[in-house]
Amino acid sequence: MLKQQSKLYICKGVLGPSGQPFQKSLTKIYHLVPISHKGICGPSGTRTHGLCLAKAALYQLSYGPITALCCAFSSTFIKRLIERVFKLKKEQFNMKYFILERCAKMLKERNFNVEVFIGFNTCLDIVAKKESSIYFIKILYNIDALRLETAKEILRLAFTFDAIPIIIGHKTKREILKDGIAYERFNIIAFSLNTFKDFIEGKNPVAKYFKGKLSTKIDYKRLNDVRKKLNYSLAKLAEKLNISRNALHKYEKGKNPSLEVALNLEKILKCKLIKGITIASKVDECEDFSLKERDALLEKLSNYVKIKTFAHAPFKAFSNKISLLIDSSMYKNFERKILKLEKSKRVLEAKSLLLVKKSSHKKILSTPVLQEDELDSISNDKDLEKLIKERESV
Repeated sequence: MLKQQSKLYICKGVLGPSGQPFQKSLTKIYHLVPISHKGICGPSGTRTHGLCLAKAALYQLSYGPITALCCAFSSTFIKRLIERVFKLKKEQFNMKYFILERCAKMLKERNFNVEVFIGFNTCLDIVAKKESSIYFIKILYNIDALRLETAKEILRLAFTFDAIPIIIGHKTKREILKDGIAYERFNIIAFSLNTFKDFIEGKNPVAKYFKGKLSTKIDYKRLNDVRKKLNYSLAKLAEKLNISRNALHKYEKGKNPSLEVALNLEKILKCKLIKGITIASKVDECEDFSLKERDALLEKLSNYVKIKTFAHAPFKAFSNKISLLIDSSMYKNFERKILKLEKSKRVLEAKSLLLVKKSSHKKILSTPVLQEDELDSISNDKDLEKLIKERESV
């Protein structure tokens, strides 16, 4: 395989093969060796993924301005790679919006109050509420793409609002999500679209996929009763199942068996044992972490009112005592913040408040607006609640 000298003209901000943006414009000679269609060798001789350069070009074309990105090497090869990546991204985009649309429709058909937040750069894509049931939903094409920081924020929101956090996706890194199976990422349950449909209709997933194995919950008391009724000893039944006697004993004490063992038990004993996986309705409190940037307005308010802050939610803070959703802005352009607050208050049935540095507005839509100097008149949550009521009546 012959080495090919190639010239790459790059402008500031364009992503390089490492995925990091270049800090300045440059022209550099690269010696690149195409390795079939699987990978390429960069200047250091390290083998990188074949789609790396094409993905970098696609990212800039899709999400940011690009002045010039001219590649003089393997033009046919790069063209094919870019075509493949465009096709893949289009497939992912279409699938995500298909899941989003179907999910929102299913929830509305079952009389849930639904708000969609996709496009607002928040950790949630759908919030749904019906009576006391609240779902915080994240839609992902690949559920393995969930970031730990995002997961922690969703869990904190779920704990605060006593909601169930759910991921709905299409696949993992290795396979398409199976219907009837519950997956888990960072302590958040993940479903396929059809499994989610069954879940909101009251049907539990048959099994849970964890560390490469499918496990399920069975009626272990019935297992013990039926085994004794049919005169099976632990050793004899364990032999038929091709498992140890000790393992079967643990299943009769409540340990969850693999789905394969559970199905074999039902076949041998000729009775229904599988109960399915119960989805926890409560989540544990996740660690607190601060906002991306210091927020002087929220800091001032927190001196008088107890609030919990969020970094990636549709709002920046929440006061549980007066059920108040809060956002803040140091600038005049806060239309998107108001829109997120309005959507959040509708679905969560709460009050909303926007804190600003300075503004002539007393209220925008149904959200009261408070200036920084007005916070000086507040000494506790009752004062704040009174001020909000006055603004709401404007």
